[in-house]
Amino acid sequence: EGLTRESITYIDVVNVDKDTVTNMIGARLRMQTSRCLSLGSVVHEKTMGCPLAVLGFLDLVASKGFLTYESKTWVWDESKIKTETNVSNNVLELVQENMSSLPKSLTDLLAIAAFLGYEFDSEILFGVVCRKDLETFANPFMTKLDLWSHLTRARKEGLVETTGRRKGGAKDDVTSLPRYKFCHDKIQQGLYVSILESDAVLIHRAIGLYLWEAEGDRFAIEVADHLNRVEPRSISQSLLLEVNYAAAKMARTRKSYPLSAKYLNNAMKLVGPDKWMEHYDRSLEMSTFLLELYMACGNRTEVEKVVNEVAKHSRCLEDQLPVL
Repeated sequence: EGLTRESITYIDVVNVDKDTVTNMIGARLRMQTSRCLSLGSVVHEKTMGCPLAVLGFLDLVASKGFLTYESKTWVWDESKIKTETNVSNNVLELVQENMSSLPKSLTDLLAIAAFLGYEFDSEILFGVVCRKDLETFANPFMTKLDLWSHLTRARKEGLVETTGRRKGGAKDDVTSLPRYKFCHDKIQQGLYVSILESDAVLIHRAIGLYLWEAEGDRFAIEVADHLNRVEPRSISQSLLLEVNYAAAKMARTRKSYPLSAKYLNNAMKLVGPDKWMEHYDRSLEMSTFLLELYMACGNRTEVEKVVNEVAKHSRCLEDQLPVL
């Protein structure tokens, strides 16, 4: 299934009170809550009780040296925590600040993974990273062991976690890299927005081309979503047409008719303004397909437009029959 979006249940977690924050800190530091009341108070103030921010904030103050383990106990500089850290309940900011201390090679790798989705296949990540057209983000000499080492570091940092072996792979294939997911959607979001727009387009292009070459129609929707973000002049128009048409067919099999119509309309635009003159058979085929989708959606206005267009450009009555 690869990058197919799975059904995910999102649960809103509300901010918690000071006592809960103190209990979280006690559990994280393995010390009695009665001994970390002052730390719990200042952390609650700084994070406004956002659960993920609490743990991220602890990592932040520890990295700054304001929270240290000395003589078999944890000690902290309450004054510096109050004055030299920013008050924020924005989890994204905390995530970005914590990641700033990681090696660039690791954050670049995770940023590419973020473009693959909340859950990603590290085999695909490996294939993308090794592409030379990824330019400054490319690492054509990376081995699977290198990738595994980077992702192990990310797992230890609490950024990602494994979800099992690659779907469809052999269970006894010891060379197969596992699948991963980000520990929180804010981590993925923080990595995604850290990339410049020009670099983001480059990454989308590399992922789309790799998936199309390696997986083909099976990942048509994902490929279309990536390549449709790319500057049109940097990619073959015939390839974009083929990809969007394949994505439309894939979406139809999933009964996602509005989504299918979106991809099909993209493909039809790429046929060109003179499509009925230069590509009559394909235009007729696509129009019949589009009519089917609009009828499934109950969109009478668009149905009428398609019928009128086919009636206007069809070469004979027989060609009009599918839309009548």
